[in-house]
This record gives sequence, structure tokens and C-alpha cells, in this order.
Amino acid sequence: MVLGYGNRRSSVARRPQNRTGLLPLRAASRKGFNRPRDSRFDLLLQETHELSLAEVKALREIGASRAAAYAVRTFGAAIANALLISPLRVAGLRLLGARIGSNTNAQSLSFTSLHRAGFSGLSVGANCWLGEECLLDLYERIEISEHVTLAPRVVILTHLNVGYQDHPLQKYFPHKVASVILERGVFIGANTTILPGVRIGEESFVAAGSVVANDVPPRTLVGGSPAKIIRAIR
Repeated sequence: MVLGYGNRRSSVARRPQNRTGLLPLRAASRKGFNRPRDSRFDLLLQETHELSLAEVKALREIGASRAAAYAVRTFGAAIANALLISPLRVAGLRLLGARIGSNTNAQSLSFTSLHRAGFSGLSVGANCWLGEECLLDLYERIEISEHVTLAPRVVILTHLNVGYQDHPLQKYFPHKVASVILERGVFIGANTTILPGVRIGEESFVAAGSVVANDVPPRTLVGGSPAKIIRAIR
């Protein structure tokens, strides 16, 4: 022993190694691995698998090039809608290929069927107003002349398709595609739906909540579902 340090190592008791804290963790891990899977997890896996099959079927029907066009155009539309003021939204839609005249105001819009005609099939004249949450189906051309007003939630459809090619209703309601034309000075009331192939004559007024299935003569007030002539506008 030198200066009292000789027996220091032997005098310090070795601390016991406490491994009991690991036992519950190991037991919980074994229990977690051995526990049967939650039925909700199995349901999620099944839904994911079905979604993947649906995406493959849709891709097979429209083709890879149109699917790519749809993805690009949808991304562009999302960016355009995210712009806070109308002049910027209009500029964004023009960049995507839409033809929009001067002094036209475009609120937040929705688009569908972008894999077909796309934004190049949209023509809007000058001094128009496109209201909030309007839905434009760009499967085929939509031509909107100058001084046309679309109130909020107007839906313009350019095609009818009940589903996939093997849908049981295809033989009764075949695929239909037709452009929609709104002539100069038309007003379309809120929550109106315009079906494929309709032409609305100049300075006509379509009442809110209408379903327009047939052409509307110029300077005419129509309304209802289906829309019917109420009176002439003089």
C-alpha cells in the first residue's frame, strides 16, 4: 500500500448490473410481434391494393401520354388557383394554353378531364366573370364569348361517360362528347349545370339551379330542371 491507495480497487464495491428494466421492453416487443394484425390495418392494405388496380385500369384506358398530360396540367391548374388575385390567375391560365380576353376576372376554378382538350380547348372573351368554384370540363372545347358571367358553382360539361369501357350501362348510355358555346352577353345563374353540346344564344339569362340540356335561343330567360323557356327578353 502506497499512501493509502493500495486497497482502493478492492474496497470499492462493484455496482450490480440491473437488467430488470429491459425485461418489460423485451416482453412488449415479443408481444407486439406475435400479436395478430389489426383488422383495420388489413382493410387499409386491401383498399390500397384496390386503388392501385383502379389506377392501372384507368391508365390502360386513357394511355400513358394522356395520363402524363393530365398530371402536368393538374399541377399547373393548382398553381394558377393558388395565386391570390385574378390577374395572376388569368396569366397562369394563359401560360397553360387557355385563351382569355382582357378585363376578364377568374375566381378560384376547378377543371376536369385535363387529359383531353386541356386548357387549349378553353376560350374566354373579354370582360367576362368566372365565379367561385365553377367546374369546367375540358374534355372538349368550351367557348365563352365576351361579356359572359358565370355565377358561383356553375358546371359546364362537355362529355358523358358512365365509367370504364366494361361498365354495364355503356350500352344504354354510350360515350358522348360535344363542345359548349356561350354567346355574347350571357348570364348563367349559380349552381347551374350545362350539359354537353349546348349552345346558349346571346344575351340570354339562365336562372340559378337550372339544368340546361338543350340550346337556348338568343335573348331568352330560361330556368328549371330541365331548363325551359320562361319568356323572351325584350
